[in-house]
Amino acid sequence: MSTLTWPFADSIAFIGDRIGGKIMAIALPPAGQIMLGTDPNLFVFKNLHIIGTLVGTMQDTAAALEYARRGLLKSICEVRPMSKMPESVQQLRRGEIAGRVVIDFNQD
Repeated sequence: MSTLTWPFADSIAFIGDRIGGKIMAIALPPAGQIMLGTDPNLFVFKNLHIIGTLVGTMQDTAAALEYARRGLLKSICEVRPMSKMPESVQQLRRGEIAGRVVIDFNQD
């Protein structure tokens, strides 16, 4: 069986320090053994997930990659002071926050 390096390593690098990131594999990769190209501990300690879908064509994949290349993928993250932590936790529990909230312990 041939060994291919799929771009998961690049995807993992894009996730950076985020916890619980998801990498979506659209359509089928080329036949063969797929290597993740990174230390499996990253998946455990960062709670990363690779999920796939069979819906999507190579044209869909190319369009998604072009979207990313143009810098149109933006993370949704809001930095709040320590005083907003209790309120932020409640909003997260109620599902009122899109994206991530970062509590800055150096603010108020």
